[in-house]
Amino acid sequence: MRNKIISYIRAGYPGLYLVSHEEQRVALEMTRIAQELKYNLVFWSVVDGLVDTQKGTNNSANDPLEALIAIKDLKEKTLILLRDFHLFLQDPKTTSRAWPDSCWASFQSL
Repeated sequence: MRNKIISYIRAGYPGLYLVSHEEQRVALEMTRIAQELKYNLVFWSVVDGLVDTQKGTNNSANDPLEALIAIKDLKEKTLILLRDFHLFLQDPKTTSRAWPDSCWASFQSL
């Protein structure tokens, strides 16, 4: 799965939808991938907002719409892990800000 994720990132996919019950495992794998590719990594959650893993700083964009707006200001080589974002995908305000469905590659588990 790691090689598949790296291939999609290198191909320029703007979004990957990962489904897993192992949040820590996904976070660790994405950290390793970001380091290997020399990308910055940002985690998002409703509780913490956007957290830059390298700088240890956070943006208090706890609202999913605020997070999507803030993501546009991140530097180009940045991976963003949106934790539990599936809870907001049915909200038209959120999905209208997200990338078109055709841009997303889908994974069932890691």
